[in-house]
Amino acid sequence: MRGVRGATVDRSGTALPVTLLVLLAASALAASGFLRAFLDSRTTENHAAAVRSFYVAEAGLNQALATIGTDTAGSSTFSYEIEGGTVKVQSRRLLRLDPAREIRLLVAEGTYEPGREGSARRVVGQLVLAPTPFRATAALVASDTVLLGTAAQISGLDSRGGQCSGTDAVAGLAVLPGGFLGDTASLSGRPPLLSLPSGGTTLSPAGVDWRNASRQEFVEPEHLISEIWSPQPVTDPDEWPVTFVLPSAPPLTGTVTGRGTLIVGGDLTIAGELRWSGLVLVAGSMAVSGQLDVEGAVAVGLDSGGSVMMARSDLSGAVDIRFDGCAVAGAAARLARGPIRRPGGWFEIF
Repeated sequence: MRGVRGATVDRSGTALPVTLLVLLAASALAASGFLRAFLDSRTTENHAAAVRSFYVAEAGLNQALATIGTDTAGSSTFSYEIEGGTVKVQSRRLLRLDPAREIRLLVAEGTYEPGREGSARRVVGQLVLAPTPFRATAALVASDTVLLGTAAQISGLDSRGGQCSGTDAVAGLAVLPGGFLGDTASLSGRPPLLSLPSGGTTLSPAGVDWRNASRQEFVEPEHLISEIWSPQPVTDPDEWPVTFVLPSAPPLTGTVTGRGTLIVGGDLTIAGELRWSGLVLVAGSMAVSGQLDVEGAVAVGLDSGGSVMMARSDLSGAVDIRFDGCAVAGAAARLARGPIRRPGGWFEIF
């Protein structure tokens, strides 16, 4: 019996196409892997840049909040450089509640350059209840009777031309009607003598609680508490400390030079020399037989609240009080109430 010879198949032409298909599939898988890794890397970088731009915007918003008390315009724009990014903050008044408070909207646009083509931007906003900027009523405000001697000079004219206060002049002396004894020739300002209604004798209600500022329990712990008078000059031009002198302190007989806010918890008696730049707040009355030289503003009789004339401030010595808007603004910034963020008033725009 013959054997059956099997048929033969010629496979010499199929190996190359199969190999090419396998290589093509492997290349496609590798390319898709590289593409996925590249896209993941770019996504991570974009996310990181977006997060950085968000923090830049938030940092700029907080920086604007720290200085909002000096914003007098209905709408303002601020720009900051923050850790490799830039931020533009727009501050806009939405509603004036009263002379001392207003609702403002702050919108901060943060931009971060990640080092590649393009940039990341995030925008955040905040509604805040903000105190209106501090404005002094006069160079000297008193809720008791004021006796000026011939050696006294009080000026409400700002030597800086309103650079910090927004006005080049305030009243020289603000006092209750009939509470001034002296020669108006020693007063200058706009007007030189201002009559205040009862209850309106504080420097300004905006941003600063003057009545509480004259009481020790409202003085912050970092402020300097003095039981006796001592020379404490401040040389740093950007430093505006707060000094609180206890009511038990004896009369000032030496020479004291300083700057910032000087708060006297009781009566202020100056038999020596006091030179001060900033604010001088006196809870009781003031008697000057020596020398008083102030660049800024002075308030006397804060504890009275303007309801009664507690006593008489006798300024028969060498008194020279000159309104300085920049000194007042620098000192008031340490006492001012900061803005309050409104609950639910925060938002973000991508």
